[in-house]
Amino acid sequence: MINIGDHELCLPYGNYESVDKRKYEFFDIYCHGWKHLANSTLDWYPMDTQELFKHNVKNNPENKGLLKYIDNPITYKLNEYSFRADSFDTKEPGNVFLGCSHTFGVGNHLDHLWAYKLNKLVGGKFFNLGTPGHGISTSLRLLRYWSTKLNIKNIFHYQPRYHRYEFYKEDKNNPPATKIEHITGYQNLEKIKDYNLRDALSSDQNLLELYKNSLLAISGIAQALGINYYYYMPIGEGYDNEEPLNTRINPARDLAHFPLSINNKILESFKSKLI
Repeated sequence: MINIGDHELCLPYGNYESVDKRKYEFFDIYCHGWKHLANSTLDWYPMDTQELFKHNVKNNPENKGLLKYIDNPITYKLNEYSFRADSFDTKEPGNVFLGCSHTFGVGNHLDHLWAYKLNKLVGGKFFNLGTPGHGISTSLRLLRYWSTKLNIKNIFHYQPRYHRYEFYKEDKNNPPATKIEHITGYQNLEKIKDYNLRDALSSDQNLLELYKNSLLAISGIAQALGINYYYYMPIGEGYDNEEPLNTRINPARDLAHFPLSINNKILESFKSKLI
């Protein structure tokens, strides 16, 4: 039997209260790291910026779907832990959603988001742990902690990019603290002089093994909780080969993230898996 109590799976050094010597910040480890955004409602969000929207409107004046955002703007309502989700300070049951910006919903109205619509379908609180720009190791880290705090019915996981991972490094500006860095392929590896090491760390094989290990760990947490874990990765389904994102009928406001049509495809894929 797997014990998922605070001391076993939350952090390498036990629960948060016992790691003062490491100077871990709660919002860095258990949330996005954006403490200043807690309990806020935002009109814009990184990547989905006002400047980019003006640029896109200027360069796509005939895109009616994009122009709709002028009169129907997006708002990002974040909870007390900076997640785009219902409050986590509850004992009511709900569903956890894992993934990146496509789960968070960058550039999309909340009611266009696959995760939000799926949660409405299955019922329960909306516990969205989606973290823009991050990979599966981040999803695992967040789930390790919140699985001990939230009353979880199901876990739904959409993680389309396997070449992202995170690692810990010493924060030289705040010793002996440790901060989390994130890598996408060669990103952040430029300073490694040993090219053999750099190639190894960013190789498809290494990144895929890290991805699979995190996937199995997440599955193990779900098994220990006795709940269903639904995972979906759209390999070979051609989302990136369809018409350009900026020509869709209902595009994301930043013209970079998935439009309504792909959100609906992801929704249907999860619906087909429901037990």
